[in-house]
Amino acid sequence: MALKQHLLDSGFTNSLADASLFIHSSGSQLTYVLVYVDDIIVTGSHSSTVHAVLTAFADRFSIKDLVDLHYFLGIEVSRSKRAMHLMQRKYINDLLLKTNMLDARPVSTPLATTPKLTLTSGAPLDDPSNYRSVVGSL
Repeated sequence: MALKQHLLDSGFTNSLADASLFIHSSGSQLTYVLVYVDDIIVTGSHSSTVHAVLTAFADRFSIKDLVDLHYFLGIEVSRSKRAMHLMQRKYINDLLLKTNMLDARPVSTPLATTPKLTLTSGAPLDDPSNYRSVVGSL
């Protein structure tokens, strides 16, 4: 709550689409702060503004690691001069390892296109929890 109040007092507005996203707009400058428990991402259109926000955080709060973003909530982040790329390679590799499919070959579709599936074809799984877990992970 202290962080949220600090952001609001600093001119940020809370996004209506995502309660963990705070946005500050000043002319052509946009700054975004995304908060998830104790992980925070600060980014924006101008590096000087981002640095000012980080400095204000450091003055007000105890910040452990002020480093470039590499991972956030299982998403790998890499940067180039023109873009930021988000990947879930590690997440997918972990999922493939968990399901013993790390050595599986890629196919265009995981299901045979014939015969057509119907409501009564096949047999129910004895324990569908593993299937549900994998589908839920995807």
